[in-house]
Amino acid sequence: MLNNYYPVVPGAPALSTDAEKVAAVQGAIWYFTDQFVVPEFGYPAQHAAIRDIVAATQAALSGGATPAPPLPTLTITPDTATAPTTGDVVGRFAIGGSVSSSTLSTRGIDVFSDAAGTESVPEGAWVPPGSSLWVRYASTVADEGFTLETSQTVEAGNVFLYDGGNPGRASAQKLILAAQATIPIRASAAITPMAAGWFAADVTVAGVAAGLQGAISVTARCDDGTTVVESSGTLAAGTPAGTTRVVTLSAVPAGATCAVTQTADGHTAGAVLTSTTTVPASVVAVANSTVSATVTDTFARPTPTPTPTPSPTSTRLPDTGASAPPSWGMPAALLTAGLALMVLDHVRRRSRASR
Repeated sequence: MLNNYYPVVPGAPALSTDAEKVAAVQGAIWYFTDQFVVPEFGYPAQHAAIRDIVAATQAALSGGATPAPPLPTLTITPDTATAPTTGDVVGRFAIGGSVSSSTLSTRGIDVFSDAAGTESVPEGAWVPPGSSLWVRYASTVADEGFTLETSQTVEAGNVFLYDGGNPGRASAQKLILAAQATIPIRASAAITPMAAGWFAADVTVAGVAAGLQGAISVTARCDDGTTVVESSGTLAAGTPAGTTRVVTLSAVPAGATCAVTQTADGHTAGAVLTSTTTVPASVVAVANSTVSATVTDTFARPTPTPTPTPSPTSTRLPDTGASAPPSWGMPAALLTAGLALMVLDHVRRRSRASR
């Protein structure tokens, strides 16, 4: 109807002005889109023109509808997300569409081309379809998010529908393009800030055997009923006495309940675990602050095993077979006899020498 009945309306010579022609085409469109019939009373010329346009259109459609004119497309998927106030990078946002490229504008966020948030995409940068973007909360302003925009030539006949993007306006009239035009093509992603903080899990090693223990593992977990944030960490074996931060959770929703659980206590043959305490047992996360819980493991040296006392052994000389204890008299007599023989022998030698 737009291509064939404006600005020339066949069979309606009474329509002399552009306004009358526009009204006739609009009335015919309403007939198909809203089942609205322009009354003959008060609009006799338009009524006749509308009747002719509707009849000709119905006849044309009986042979098949004309293909819809192509529309340029630009998409951001997803088009909504939540970004924690801790500054953690969120995404991925996939950029799609048929346009060649589009320009980035941001509000209250920083945009990156990598998940680590090291490659910044500045305001006004060109972003082609197929790109991936990540964002980070930057400041509290109204309507945080980012928009991609370009312009494209659009053929007549396209119908534009309201996307509901204006606050307080639930619906709006459709717009039908009556002539070729260059129009803006936009896509946006709305970012909602989430008040968030950090939760830290510390491990304290204490006791006389501190430093002799094995690895100690803990799991930190925060849950607000909707979002669960969890991670585990390990304190290396042999860590000396003291307190060490083992796990830090980020992007923890404010109000979430957080706790730490020990999964390996580090006891070894040389370090006996005598006690484990966790203080506090649980804690509530606070926006833009760090809350923590500490697991304290106390180690002692193992108790020495007592050495058994040996059984007493006899020192009595072997039995000689005598029925009475040995007498010291005979050894003494033998010793005296031996000395006498030595003296006698000496005297004999001196006698021989004097001869």
